Amino acid sequence: MYLVVGFGKLAQSVLQLNSYHQEIFIYSKTREKVETYRDPRITYLTKEEFGRVRYVLLMLPASEVNEFMQMHEKYFGDGTLFYSFATALKIQAIKTRHEVISCKLAGHAKQMVEDQHGLFVVSKNVNVVPLKTFLGESFTIIEGNEEEVLLANSLGTRAAIEMIIELEEKLKKAGIQKAVIDQTLFQVTRGNIKTFINGELGDFARKIVDEIKRGGQ
Repeated sequence: MYLVVGFGKLAQSVLQLNSYHQEIFIYSKTREKVETYRDPRITYLTKEEFGRVRYVLLMLPASEVNEFMQMHEKYFGDGTLFYSFATALKIQAIKTRHEVISCKLAGHAKQMVEDQHGLFVVSKNVNVVPLKTFLGESFTIIEGNEEEVLLANSLGTRAAIEMIIELEEKLKKAGIQKAVIDQTLFQVTRGNIKTFINGELGDFARKIVDEIKRGGQ
């Protein structure tokens, strides 16, 4: 049996994509949020019932993982296997007697739902069979290390935000009206990033790519 601890963006995104058909237990501080969520597979589990589960998916913020383990690990049976999803928290920093496997999302939780695909990075030579069973075919699991995921996510996030801020400032200085600015930021940027990565740029965008390449020579 599987227990998902935490019910934020990552947990809900995974639930939208995973293909596990059996009962899924959820533990969260916001019990009402879990019980009103429209997914017939999920059941709220109290801490007194934690002994029923074999696999625990820790989808908590990094700052809350050790607090949870300190307060609740006594309720889990010996042999319970934990997977930690907090990108900014290294496995070595988790204080527990239980085995914990690192499992980090390379990407963005909400975007992976839109793309219908997620990529998780786990440590080498660990037991990923239960994880694959739970996640299903919409997810890819590869071996790697925690540092590369944190670095990639950090660089990607910074680059995206810097780009949006810089572009918005340029559009405002050009005197473009707000509705057009908003649509450019929301649609033009995302659309062109996707088509560029997929090799599907149109003539207009390809000319801009050529201009950029010539400028870099």
